[in-house]
Formats: sequence, structure tokens, C-alpha cells
Amino acid sequence: MAPPASFDEEDEAFWGEELASDDGAPPSTSTDTDTPTPTPPGTGPTCGAIAAAPIQSSITQFFGGGWKTPTRSCSRVLSTNSTAPSSTPRRGPAAGQSTSATTEAGRRIGSQSPDAVVPTNCENDSEFLLLTNEEKDKVHSSTSLVWQYFKKINKDLAKCNSCGSEAKTPTGSTTLLTRHLSKVHLNLYSEYCRLQKIKTRLALDRARKRKSNVPKLKRLVNFPLDSKGKRSKEITRAIAVFMAKGLKPYSVVEEVGFLALVNVLEPRYMVPSRSQFSRTIIPTMYEDGKRKLQERLQELCDNESLESVSITIDGWSSRKLDAFLAFTLQFINPDWAMEKHTLDLDPFPGAHTADAICERMDDKLSEYFLNSRHVKKYVTSDNGSNMLAALEQPKEERILDEEIAEILRHKKAWEHFKCFNHTGQLAINDTKKDMNMISVIEKLSKLVQRYSKSRTAKESFEKFQSELKLPGHGLLQRVKTRWNSDFIMMERAVEQKQAIVAECTAAGEDHLTTQEWKLAEGFVEVLRPLAEHTNEMGSEQKPTASMILPTIFEITSDLKDFIRSAPRGTGIQFARKILSNLESRFEYYRDNETIKVATLVDPRYKNILEDQSWIQSAQEILENEAAEKYRVRIRRGLEVPTTPTRTALHSPTSEPAAKKGRWRHLQQKTAVRTTHTNEESSKKIQDEVKSYLLLPTIEVEEDPLAWWKANHTSFPNLALVAKQYLAIAGTEVSSERVASSGSNVVTPKRTNLATEHVKELVFLHDNLEIPGFY
Repeated sequence: MAPPASFDEEDEAFWGEELASDDGAPPSTSTDTDTPTPTPPGTGPTCGAIAAAPIQSSITQFFGGGWKTPTRSCSRVLSTNSTAPSSTPRRGPAAGQSTSATTEAGRRIGSQSPDAVVPTNCENDSEFLLLTNEEKDKVHSSTSLVWQYFKKINKDLAKCNSCGSEAKTPTGSTTLLTRHLSKVHLNLYSEYCRLQKIKTRLALDRARKRKSNVPKLKRLVNFPLDSKGKRSKEITRAIAVFMAKGLKPYSVVEEVGFLALVNVLEPRYMVPSRSQFSRTIIPTMYEDGKRKLQERLQELCDNESLESVSITIDGWSSRKLDAFLAFTLQFINPDWAMEKHTLDLDPFPGAHTADAICERMDDKLSEYFLNSRHVKKYVTSDNGSNMLAALEQPKEERILDEEIAEILRHKKAWEHFKCFNHTGQLAINDTKKDMNMISVIEKLSKLVQRYSKSRTAKESFEKFQSELKLPGHGLLQRVKTRWNSDFIMMERAVEQKQAIVAECTAAGEDHLTTQEWKLAEGFVEVLRPLAEHTNEMGSEQKPTASMILPTIFEITSDLKDFIRSAPRGTGIQFARKILSNLESRFEYYRDNETIKVATLVDPRYKNILEDQSWIQSAQEILENEAAEKYRVRIRRGLEVPTTPTRTALHSPTSEPAAKKGRWRHLQQKTAVRTTHTNEESSKKIQDEVKSYLLLPTIEVEEDPLAWWKANHTSFPNLALVAKQYLAIAGTEVSSERVASSGSNVVTPKRTNLATEHVKELVFLHDNLEIPGFY
């Protein structure tokens, strides 16, 4: 880009940097008929003496004395060298104006060269004066000239006024409209081009007048970045990341404060519109992110680097009552780290039947290339009847029942687990019904609501809180679908009991009776250990399936201790009832062999049950699992099978009984080799399992994956067993978190957001990585 003809020392520093910048170079001249190329100086009628490039401005600009709110687009006027090549003769002075007058006017143009042509008012131009009134109206229209020939149907479609044909206008673009004129209506297209040149000159003339008081250097600094340049793309992506990570609305790019911030950081950057982000930028990032995740999973499966994957699934409905299924994935990667991803927040319209859920799960496995038979698959969900029917292995009577959907009668490609936290919640709900706790919880909930609605009550409560020297904590409201929110609400209410009683008594309001307060206190005391353990089970940073049996042991032990030692009337009856309900619900986990194996390969808990029957059973289970992984390692070339000596191969005493048939000799040879191999490999596996079980357990706070990373070479077969079973999710907390992200996207002000946009934003929010920063 060449500097303007009026290049002086004041501009030298700016143009020195501008000429050396890739992104600062002026954009190449568009061939779009909506933006015809401005006529070079001295080559057109009067106003063509100015070279200018239209600049879209979506930000508030600061000029010296204060803020000015600009229109969305403005023009930049630059003088250029008058010696530029020209295809048309240069116009002389307008009629009635002498050459000397023109020269004198030229001297009045600041630092312009003597040869520069002085721009005149375009409306005095002879070409403009020859226009009809109708043509003048078209030229003076505030919208794009092309809309004089078309009628807008909606934001994406327009109709030709001449032939009635419809043409698309994606994201407001009019390129297809001018293309229609050039191909179908040549006479109108000729008129359009002629009027467009005049309209452009008028716009440039007006812009020159508006900008005449703005210092030249400030106009130059506002030259826009190339939208396709590296710097512009970096900023656009950063804004998209800001939107996705912060779950911001698309309209944030139109907010004055945000635009002012961008203007301060990079005045030359043109912020894309909200429709560009919602229709192009965010969807493109989503597709790129999904493709990268698919490629990573496919690569891990192809390389047989995955022992297992664990998927969680949960249903969710937005404020708009749009239904979704949340899917998350976790596995232990080759570096012994727990890797987690959100697969989808999938729109799920229609009936939420078991066969529909099962089919969606099958589709998700295929979509992410997880159908490999070498990868074990586990699915964790809540205890909903439709989830259990969809995801559990069918029992024999269901397989034979032809009235059930065929997909539900087939053997599933995964093993299903019930969410531990949800199972515990069901036991607590049973106990609340049995102990008549529901009425106490609802009564306390109304009290909490009163303090959130009445300013007088809230101020009075805070006054008593201060007088009684209680902690300055506010009361917390319950969330009906989460049992721990009942506990949190009652725990805070029990803490602030004195202030609540004093305020209600002073205001003449009802509150809990003495008996009800005792029930609430017992509820809190009994459930505190359970709340602490289930919070830990919700961790997404470490294995949780291996924690289920130890957690059950801790919870039941705490309850038994409470029943033995608590004073009478402090919740003992409630503790007995909840212990009975928990024991009944938790039997599912005690009988589950997969849960047992997960516990055994966790070096924190492998010796949790030390009775002799458990030790013997544990050793047999681990030996069987390790033997399977030994065969896997041989197939992968990681283990050389043990071969017997040549003498053993031909020893008559070691040969099995002769077999009949055409292949009896080969069968005998194979049988001998297999016998010796099995004996030696079995001994190796037994020694490996014994050595592992004899090692002391590590501290509960330590990371079991870090232990296996340091010791996997000592226990090569058990290490693969650990990778398979420690990856299993004990709860569906991950998918609940995805649904929570969806709630933060579909806020009360954004209930009309399309389900596809919700899906894209949540996926990016959970999966988007920022290299070098996050």
C-alpha cells in the first residue's frame, strides 16, 4: 500500500509501520457488484478525485474530547498520487470556474500536492443532474441500491420485483441479488452499475465532509485489519472461546461495553456480527472440536491403547421444555491420566422410551468409533425405569417376549451400572417417607422462602443473628431433585435455629415445633457422614467405582456407631431406618463382581475386607482377569509366550492320550505345547497376583493412577486390569454437570435459543482447550 500524496513528516512513523505490516495492508479490491471499485483520482467525474475504502465500524470510537457513537459503517478518505495511471481523461474545472480559482482552492487543501484535483460537490455534477427524480430517489436511499430492484421476504430470502424469482441472502449478503440482475436483467444491471457509481461518489463526498475535522493520523490508524489475516482470525477465535467458555450470549458482540473494550485493545479490528458467530464461527469450531475428538478416540482404538471406556448418560429438560440426553466419556489414557470429555448434549424430542434411549446409545458408540470389540464399555445412569430397561442386559424372559422392542431383547455391547449417589438418594427418600420427614422439610423450606421474599423479615433475622453472635450465614433453599440440598438447607437452619425462633416469635409467625426441630437435628447428624462421602464420590479427577464398597463400609459403620453411642432422642430411630434402607439398596453393589475387581486393583482399598473367604475369592478373580490380559499382551506382541524345551515336546510321558482323526498328530503336538505354556504362564500370573496383594495399601488420599504409572512394569498384566476397571464411573455426576451447563446457557432471557446452538455451546464449553493458557 502506497502512502497518500499528502505524505508528510507527521505521517512518516505511521506509514513506516503500516507498509511493513501484513495485517495492516488494505484489503484487496472486491469484485462484488455491491461494492464497485472506487474510481482512481483524476480518472472520473469530479468526485472521482478521491480514493476511499469503506470501513465497517461496530465499535464506539474515542476522539479527543469524548465519546462518539458511530454508525455501523463509515468511509475513509485518502488522497493518492495524482500520477497514477488513468484510462480516462482528467476532468477540468467545472463550468464557470477559472483555472486560477481551481489552483487557489488547491493551495487551501492542507498539504495536498499542487497537482491534486480538488473534489467538488457530487450533487452539482452534470451526471447527477441528468438523473430523473426516480433515479435520484434510488441514489439517495439509505439502504443498499440493490434493494430498489428486490423485495425482502425474510432475513434469508428476497424476491425480484421484475420477474418474481426468489434469491437467497445468507447473513444479509446481497451478492446473489446483483448476480441475478447481471444474468437475467441486463438493462437493469446496467442502470444499477451506473447509479451505484454515483451513489458511491455521494457517500465518499459526505464522508469527506464529516471527517474534515478529524486529524489525518487518526483516520489512518482506523484502517481495518484484513478479515482473513492471521491477526483478525486470532481475535475472532478468542472472542468465540470467550463466548463458549463463559456461556455468553451471541449478542455480547453488540454490547457497547464489549465493543469499547475491543476498540481499546485493537482499534483496527472489525467485530463480526452475532449472526456470523451463531451461524458460522461457533458451528465451525464445534465441528472441528468434534472431529478432533473422534480422531483421537479412533486412533486410540486402532492402536489398542484403550482398555475400556466409561460413559455416563442423563436426561435433562431446558426452561423451554426442550429435551436432551447428556453423554460424557472417561477413560485412562496411555499416560495413566483420567481423561474426560463431553460427547454431547443431544436434543431428544419425542417419547423417552427405553428403545429410543437404547438406540441413541448405540448411535453414540458408532459416532465416536467406540464399537471395537477390544474396548470394554461401561455405562452409568440413574435408576429410572426407562434407563434400566434401555441399558441393562435383558433377562431371559425379556429376550423371549416378542412384545418388547427387538433392540431391547438383544445382548448389549456394554455393562450397565446404577449411579451410586442416586441409589443412596432413593434410600434417603424412602426413609423420609417412613419417618414423616417430608412435612418438616417442606415447612422449613417455606420459612427459608419467607426470608428471601420479605425484606423486613430478612433484616430482623440478621439483627437477631448479630445479637446472638451466630455466624453471619444466610439461609439456603433446597432443590427438590437433589437429596443433599435437603441436607444443606437443614444443616444451615439448625445452625441458625436461635435466630429463626427469635425472629418468628417476635413477628408472630409459625416455625418448627420442638419435636420437629429434634427431627431436623437428628436428620443432619445422621446424614452428615453420608453427605461427605457422596460428595467425594462425585469427584471427576480420580477413580470412583473402586470407592463404592469402601464408601458403603464407611457409611454403614458410621451409622452403627451413631446408633450405639448417641443419646436417646437424637435421631437414633431415623438412623436405624436409613441403615436398613441403605443395606437393602446397596446389596446391588456387594454382589457385583465388576465392582469387586475395581476395588481389588485400587491400591488404596485392595485389603478392605480381610476375612479369609474374601482373600481367596479376590485372588481367584484377579488371576482370571490377569490371565485374560496376558493373552491380550501376547496378541499385541508385548509378551513372548513361554515355550517348553524340545525334550518336553517329545517326551512320551508328557503327551496326552492319542486322538483319532485326520489331524490327530497336529492336535497332539499343539496340546503338548499348550499344556506346558499354560502351566508356566499360570505360575507367572499367580506370582504376580500374590506379589501385588502382599504389598501394603497406600494412603486413601494418594492417587492410585500415579501408583500404577510408577509400578506398571512390575505388574504388567494386572496393570491392564487396573486400566480397564479403574476407568469405570461410579456416579453419573459428569452428565449432571453437562445438564447444569445447559441450564446456564438457556437462561430466562435466552429461552428461544435453538437446540443446536445449545448443543454446540455446551460441547465447546466442556471440551475446548486453550493451548498455553488453560
